[in-house]
Amino acid sequence: KILLERVGEMPMPIEVEGKSKGGDITLHYIPMRIMRGEKRFTDKSVQVQKDWPWTHRKYEFAIDLKPSDIEWVKIDPSGRMADVKLEDNEQTFRGK
Repeated sequence: KILLERVGEMPMPIEVEGKSKGGDITLHYIPMRIMRGEKRFTDKSVQVQKDWPWTHRKYEFAIDLKPSDIEWVKIDPSGRMADVKLEDNEQTFRGK
């Protein structure tokens, strides 16, 4: 499972990209519940997750990998979010 926490007061839809140790990259799109609709993707590898309610600071979703198979997970890979603290947008996994 991936756990995200909104820091600050601005709710936004989120894109989370993950790379497996085998080299596969998957994009997860998390729309906001307060939006009227959601972004459309033509790429079949994008996984649209359930809406994130703006009233909840934390959000969790499951991915199809064991923790030992994940190389990294990155929030906002396109760099288009209103984010002033970019250094906490990526988590690299080490180990087995």
